[in-house]
Amino acid sequence: MEPLAAPMSTTWPFPFVPQDWEQTPPAVKAYMHTLHNELTQLRERVEALEARLRATSTTSHRPPSSDSPYKKPRQRTTTPPRRKAGGKPGHPGHPGHRQVLLSPTTVHEVRPERCACGNTRLALLRPYYTHQVLELPPIAMEVTHWVLGSDGTRNRCKPVITCAELLLSAKKGC
Repeated sequence: MEPLAAPMSTTWPFPFVPQDWEQTPPAVKAYMHTLHNELTQLRERVEALEARLRATSTTSHRPPSSDSPYKKPRQRTTTPPRRKAGGKPGHPGHPGHRQVLLSPTTVHEVRPERCACGNTRLALLRPYYTHQVLELPPIAMEVTHWVLGSDGTRNRCKPVITCAELLLSAKKGC
């Protein structure tokens, strides 16, 4: 191995003083220079790899599908909205969106027994809230028997009448 010249950088790269470097054998100096160069290359490679890890679809040409699903994207700071969501005071509203009460078959009035202060004599009460309960009637089958009558003899003067013809004539007569 050929001894390398002293490093060209202006700062001393080794953890010992230059006087100790002068007394170091040339083979050790060459090995130290080799190790120092490898260390510099490895540090540069680590920096490049860390930069690739930090790259996302917003900071590089990569597609969004290559981003990690475990890292949430940074929220952008935006100005807060000028108005709160929802209906604004004074707006007339939309008449078709309220539920229409159906005409009831029975009405049950629920009156309080006593006031919060303990008074049991209550003045005229006006309706406060109406809750509708819709009940569907139970499903019942309607069964109709159609009995085809016969006296047991066959009438030869008329053609044979089918059951379908009899049912149609019976329905018309109902």
